[in-house]
Amino acid sequence: MKTQRFAFALERLEPGDWARFERFASQFLVFDYGALRSVATPSGDLGRDSELFSPEGDSSVLLQYSVTKSWDSKIKSTAKRIRQNFPSATILVYVTNQQIGAAADGLKKELRKDFKLVLDIHDKAWFLDRLLAPPERQALAEKLAEDFVDPYLAGRGVVETKSPALSEFEAKAAVLQLQIQWEDDYRGKGLTKLSFEALVKSVLRETSTENRMKRQAVRDAVQRLLPNIAPESVNTHVESALDRLDKKAVRHWRQDDEVCLNHEEVLRVRDGLAQRELRDQALLEELKSTLEDYFDQPPQADIVDTLCVRARRVLDLFLLRKGEEFAAAVTENRTVRVKDDALDILVTNDFGSNPDSTGLGESAVVAIRLAVTEVLQRARPAVQRYLREIADGYTLFAFLRAVPDVQKTMQKIFSDGEIWLDTSVILPVMAETLLSEDEQIVSRLLRAALDAGFRLRVTSGVIEEVERHVNRCFTYERMPSSEWVGGVPFLYAMFALAGKQLAGFTGWITNFCGRERPRDDVAEYLLNDWDIEIEDLTALVETTPEELRWEVERIWREAHEARRHTVLFEYDPHVVDRLVQHDVECFLGVLGKRKDPTTGELGYVHWWLTFDKTVRDFEQKLWETIGARAPKAPVISPDFLADYLAVGPARGRVAKATEANLPVAMFDLLPDHMPIELIEIAGQVRQECGSLNERLLLRRLRDTVDTLKRTRGVLAHGGFAGVRERLETAFKSRYAPQFPSDR
Repeated sequence: MKTQRFAFALERLEPGDWARFERFASQFLVFDYGALRSVATPSGDLGRDSELFSPEGDSSVLLQYSVTKSWDSKIKSTAKRIRQNFPSATILVYVTNQQIGAAADGLKKELRKDFKLVLDIHDKAWFLDRLLAPPERQALAEKLAEDFVDPYLAGRGVVETKSPALSEFEAKAAVLQLQIQWEDDYRGKGLTKLSFEALVKSVLRETSTENRMKRQAVRDAVQRLLPNIAPESVNTHVESALDRLDKKAVRHWRQDDEVCLNHEEVLRVRDGLAQRELRDQALLEELKSTLEDYFDQPPQADIVDTLCVRARRVLDLFLLRKGEEFAAAVTENRTVRVKDDALDILVTNDFGSNPDSTGLGESAVVAIRLAVTEVLQRARPAVQRYLREIADGYTLFAFLRAVPDVQKTMQKIFSDGEIWLDTSVILPVMAETLLSEDEQIVSRLLRAALDAGFRLRVTSGVIEEVERHVNRCFTYERMPSSEWVGGVPFLYAMFALAGKQLAGFTGWITNFCGRERPRDDVAEYLLNDWDIEIEDLTALVETTPEELRWEVERIWREAHEARRHTVLFEYDPHVVDRLVQHDVECFLGVLGKRKDPTTGELGYVHWWLTFDKTVRDFEQKLWETIGARAPKAPVISPDFLADYLAVGPARGRVAKATEANLPVAMFDLLPDHMPIELIEIAGQVRQECGSLNERLLLRRLRDTVDTLKRTRGVLAHGGFAGVRERLETAFKSRYAPQFPSDR
């Protein structure tokens, strides 16, 4: 029995299927309740559907079966009727196809208090946990899946609803099968083998022993999916895939040269489809709840549904474009260049192609952009993993359409190496200790890099910047906010915006460094917790041609001075000098590490990871002054690194669980200037909330800032969209992978 088909069968039960569920549940429960007696009748059951036999005639354990989504009200009404009709009842077992879990903890207390009943819930998870014991239950579950799932999964509708960024049905089916194959296969299998096996299974998805397919037809169908690849190459890979799958997933009638998927593979594929149906529903629910949270008063259900369809389409298109860009970059032997406006352009184009019907105007545009950003970065872990699956499927499909031998192409990329981390990476990692592991976006990326065998490095300059930043936090903490000039230091802001008691900041920051030898403490923290070593690059900078060194220093100096000019106060020139020196050392030092020539940009093994926006047009600025002699920036974008760890040559060293949790998108959300007003609001809300739990507190923080955003004045300069952009993100996202410019 395939578990996901059973889970999906429970999910698909509708109110009209109550009789079928009662029959199934009674048969399933009889193994646990040998004395079970069904008593439900068309004339009424007095509040219970089954009871345990008692020789004294007093029913103390009663069971209620229900498929309603309004389980809380159903349980309350059932308890009331039971107490009226069965005075001796002590236990109510509520049996349902819904997922309830800990959500009923409060209701259990209520029933004990008001009705003197102990509530025991057998929900969806209860059924799934007991599917395999005793084995007779598998036949019951299989029959339920055959009745409610298989007809749906065998149809074309399940494929049509997936991959909304694609228009061709066969391409949708191929990407869907790539996702299934990617999750199921072991990580050591070559990407070319894995991908062509997935395409073959996709083409054979509707075959059976009665509906077989010629091998030539399989080759032709795969060729249509990959129109840019030479037919001879496609035929070779398809034949190899069919040979490998023979007797494992495919049956071959050699006399007629016909093939079909075997029964076990059909069930396995359907189980994968069922799993993706469940995950797609979870994604839609996440999008819907995120969109509803955007508005003070949630719009009508039909408007939210319309927004949700658009958000799903934009999100999918973003992942498709991202996969295509990564595949193109690897094929062309270059890294992906970060684009600030990629998502904004997709949202704008979607509204241009599909006019808004909600009547919300600009609010609809901003809501879609923020909802997609929110879900891409901070959705629930299960949804995040599903997004990673979608992204990987699109990436593999893009590779197949570009080159026939994906594995050979990937082998041209560096398989390990050294990555120097900027302060803009280290500070968010420190801030993420305030969050649960599931929310630690930057930290998840670095853990995967370490698993893949990368060596992480920082320069002494980065250690100095981190220590100076912590010192600024201490200074800010001691000073009245009215006397502070400039933005709130990043770590202090993140601590406050995470809803923590500000009195605990000093205790938290000592996890990273103390007062006596702070730089040594920071270095020790990075080494012990992250295996990050210090390696200075100053000597390499000095060997750089003067013209290049001058231009790199000029660009960094202009960037730092421009940042400080925007916040309307002067910094100590010495601070700017030190920051410029550190950035120049990282940029030119990593370039200097690349002594040996390679066959292309992706052959280098030394990289600089930074979130600093300056590097995004660095090559263009160098080219404008130096010309064709300007070197490529030795910068690897975090998105490229995440995709590389997922499908690159080092993927065999990254556990599946780790790969599944790699971030799918890393945006710059934190404004350069963190207003003091936000921290004051956080403190006020914390004081008002008193003993509220963390979840409610964070909700209050966000709601309070949402109210602030709609006011005009100094903070609202730039309009509604500007306020959303610059003020809300810290509360709504709780952190971002970009620290303020006054690092």
